[in-house]
Amino acid sequence: CPPHPPPAAPPMPPIAVVAALACWARAAADSKCSSFTCQSPKSVSNGPDVPCFGQCNADTCCRYPKCDTFPHTTCEKRFPLWYNDVTAECKTGTCDEITCCHLPTCDTHNCSSPSKPVNRGDTVSCPTGKCDDNHCCEPLFCDSFTCPSGRPQSKGSGVACPDGKCDEDSCCGFVHCGGDMCTPPKSVPKNSGAPCPGGVCNANSCCKHPTCDTFTCKSPKVSKGSAVECLSGTCDDFVCCEYPTCGAGFACTSPKSARKGSSQVCESGICDTDSCCEFPRCETYHCNPPLVPKSKAVCHSGECDADTCCGPSCATVTCGKNSPIHKGMHLACEHGICSQETCCAAPGCDSLVCESDRPVNKGNSAACQGGICTFDDCCISAPACETFTCKPPTPVSKGSGVLCETGTCTPEICCLAPTCEKFSCTFPTPVHKGSGVLC
Repeated sequence: CPPHPPPAAPPMPPIAVVAALACWARAAADSKCSSFTCQSPKSVSNGPDVPCFGQCNADTCCRYPKCDTFPHTTCEKRFPLWYNDVTAECKTGTCDEITCCHLPTCDTHNCSSPSKPVNRGDTVSCPTGKCDDNHCCEPLFCDSFTCPSGRPQSKGSGVACPDGKCDEDSCCGFVHCGGDMCTPPKSVPKNSGAPCPGGVCNANSCCKHPTCDTFTCKSPKVSKGSAVECLSGTCDDFVCCEYPTCGAGFACTSPKSARKGSSQVCESGICDTDSCCEFPRCETYHCNPPLVPKSKAVCHSGECDADTCCGPSCATVTCGKNSPIHKGMHLACEHGICSQETCCAAPGCDSLVCESDRPVNKGNSAACQGGICTFDDCCISAPACETFTCKPPTPVSKGSGVLCETGTCTPEICCLAPTCEKFSCTFPTPVHKGSGVLC
C-alpha cells in the first residue's frame, strides 16, 4: 500500500485513490493488538487477538492491572481481618494494600446487646479492622414502633427504646382533655390537660357535674360542700343547702346535759343548747331491786336519782284466777301503784285450737272470760269471698268456694283482674289470645 499522503500533498488521481483506500482497509482489518506493547499504568494486555483496525492504542489493547494479581496473604498479614477485593483496578499501574485491601463491614458483626440490637449494615466499615458493638450497633428507636389508636406518636428517631424493646409507654403520648368540651350538665373540667382514659376524650372522661361548694346558701342554711354534685348541671338551694346540725363536737351542760345527736338540725341557723341538748332520761339509771327504772322519766334537775327514776314493780303482786298470767316481775307499776290491772292478764285465744266448723281464731287480742278460753270466746266461722265486694282493678270475685281463713276478706284473698277467657272474638280479629291474657 502506498503511504498515507500528508495533508498538504497534492491529490492523487481517482483510480489511485480507490486502490489506496482498498489496500488501507485490508491492512486495517488484519491489524491486531499483538503488534502493540502495553505500558504502565495500563500494563496488562487485553489479548493478542483483539482487533484494532489500524488504530492500536492503550485504550483498545490495554487495561489497568486488577487486585487479583495482588497476594491475598499480604492483606491478611498486614491488616488482620481485612479481605482482598479481586475486582478492584489498580489505576496507578501498581496494585498495593491501599487499593486491594478493604476494611471489614458491620454486617460481619453480631449485635447481641439488648440495648443496641440494630446492626448498621454493610455500608459501615470498621476503621481498626475489628468490628464491635460500639461501632456497628445502635439502639432501636421509637420511629420503628407504631402507636395504637388513641395514643399519638410523640417520640421518634431521637428516642431510644429501653432495653431494645419499643412499646406504648416508651414511644407514645396521650390525648389530653380540654375544658372546651365540657357542657351542661357536666360543665366543669375534671382536670384540663390530663390524659384521656383509653385515648378517648369526651364529657364522661374529661368533665364532671358542678358541686355545691360553688353555690352560696342564704342564712340560716349552710352549704353541703364539694361532696354533693349538682346532677342537673345547675346548683340551687334545694340541692346544696341545709340547716346546720349539732355535729359531734357540741358540748351540752347541766341541766340539759344530754345530747340530742350529731344529726339534730338547728333550724334557727344557730346551734345552741336549746337546739342540741335535752334533759337526761332515766333509761340508763340503775335501780336496786325490787325497784325498777321508769324508762320514760326525765331528770329535770340535770342529775338522775332513785327518787326520779325508780319505782315499784309487779314483783309485789300475785295474780288471781280471772287474770292468772303475770306480765313480769320487772314491770314498773304505772304512777307508782301496783295492781291486778297493771301486772296481770287473762289468757289469750292463741292457746286454743279452733274446730273445723269455726276455723278462725280471734288471736291473742281476744281475752278469755273467767281465765278459761272456750270455742265461743275464741273461734268464728271463716267468711267466704262471696260476702266481699271486689272493685277495679281486680273486680272479679273468686266466689263462695274461697274462704277468708284469717277471718277478714281482702282483695288479695278474694279478687282477680279480668281475663280474655269469656270474651268472644269476631272477624276481622277472630283468633282468641287465650284465657290467661289480662284485660
